[in-house]
Amino acid sequence: MAEKSLDLVTDLVTRYPTGFGRWLCAGDFDLAKEMQVAIVGDPADKRTMELVGEVRMAWRPNLVVAASPTPLPPGVPDLLADRPIVDGQPTAYVCEGFACHQLVTRPEDLREQLR
Repeated sequence: MAEKSLDLVTDLVTRYPTGFGRWLCAGDFDLAKEMQVAIVGDPADKRTMELVGEVRMAWRPNLVVAASPTPLPPGVPDLLADRPIVDGQPTAYVCEGFACHQLVTRPEDLREQLR
């Protein structure tokens, strides 16, 4: 449906790009690789805040992020489901195309996976 919608405005976008900023973002989202990040941990824990801060460090328009305290409350998004913390530490899961990288607990490791 998104691609069909973009097709409807393609001619106008190429002639008036500044009038279609949000459409261009949608097109970019369609063309670029999409990543998902799930972060689980106590929101008051400095280490959790560091993981969240790493995600926010750069503009990543095609990144879907979900975070939750532990234990996971009922009804969390699927991205967070079955994502335990590791060794009592806040944990981040970076996923692409329905497959997740090795989970990380350190901001520098998360940064490396987000490249």
